[in-house]
Order: sequence, then structure tokens, then C-alpha cells
Amino acid sequence: MSKIEEGHPGTLCFLANPKYEKYLYTTGASVVIVNDSLQPSEPVKATLIRVPDAYKAFASLLDLYNSSKPQKVGIEQPSSIAASAKLGDDIYVGAFSYISDNVQLGKT
Repeated sequence: MSKIEEGHPGTLCFLANPKYEKYLYTTGASVVIVNDSLQPSEPVKATLIRVPDAYKAFASLLDLYNSSKPQKVGIEQPSSIAASAKLGDDIYVGAFSYISDNVQLGKT
């Protein structure tokens, strides 16, 4: 996935805001999700996927992509966790994190 203005071959991007339409004609992205209503004014090299709402469709794809990645669990070091903090099961605290007094993370 990429921004339309930074797209390169093999990436997917979207166009929802008309002010970015100029990038549709120069992007290197392979696939661009666009609104059904878009009428390109120039030839487009990328494959266009037309949907009712490009922003919503791209957000759904991002959710799907993120849910397919393994979820990290545990506490990385170094990190600093206050004694009064309550940590739920299956949480993830990244390295160099600071968890302050009385913080509740996850379901406790």
C-alpha cells in the first residue's frame, strides 16, 4: 500500500479527494481504488477499481490487512511500568515505553 503521490509498481493506493486527482496520472502504483463517479481526464496507467466510496473501501482493506498480521503480546525491555499500573491479559508494551501510575491497559 502506498500514498498515491508516492506509488510504485506492486502497490495499491486510493483516490477519494479530488485535489489529489493529478497524481492519478503520474502514480507508479499498480492499482488505484477510485469512486464510481470519477471520470479521468487523461489516460491512466494503473488498474482502477471503482467502488461507491474509495476512502471507505481502502479503510476496509487496511483493517483486513492489519488483522491478518500476527498480534504482538508481552512486555519488551527496556520499558518502565509503575507498580500501581494494572495490566490485562494479552497486552503488548513496546520497548522504551513508560506506563505511569494508575494506568489500566487492556481488560483487567
